[in-house]
Amino acid sequence: AGIASDLGIQYNINRRFSIMAELGIMYSNNWELISKDGYNWMHWENFDGEVFVSEGFNNLNLFNLSIGIKPKLYFLPGKKLNPFIYTGININYTHAKYTDNQWEDYVAHGLNDPEDTPYNPWLRKNVGFGFNPGLGIEYNPSEKISIFLTAGYYHIFINKKNFQSYEPASISDLNAFLIQAGIRYSFIKSKSL
Repeated sequence: AGIASDLGIQYNINRRFSIMAELGIMYSNNWELISKDGYNWMHWENFDGEVFVSEGFNNLNLFNLSIGIKPKLYFLPGKKLNPFIYTGININYTHAKYTDNQWEDYVAHGLNDPEDTPYNPWLRKNVGFGFNPGLGIEYNPSEKISIFLTAGYYHIFINKKNFQSYEPASISDLNAFLIQAGIRYSFIKSKSL
């Protein structure tokens, strides 16, 4: 789970079709990967030989900034409730910050070999294209204000070489499902629409 926020400017070509230029942010902290048997891959335990020393969790945070355009098609223009669909195309800057708390604890207890380096298979930084289809509904209480609810999907292409450890079998693109609510304010109105 995480947070997502978008800011955009929408141009209405006609009552049914609009194009939006959009800036968006997605952020998710403390990612966990829990297998079917309940094992959490972010959990760790340190031992000195067979003696238990400590345990904890590593941290993985994801940040994505997107800039794109989003065509929208409305089905019931002029109605109070107006459903729509959209398909956005965007360019994304994605960064994953991994904190290896196990390694830091390992070093703090003097259990490391001076020549050892920490394991870090996570994404450093990536710039890539993506697409964002979805659907939504707008409630129009007045000519100026609209309240909307959307459900969408993001697919962002990741260059596998941007991972610290290049292991192709375990690397995939970024996929995210978003539910968002917001307000659209119409500050210019055309009489021709």
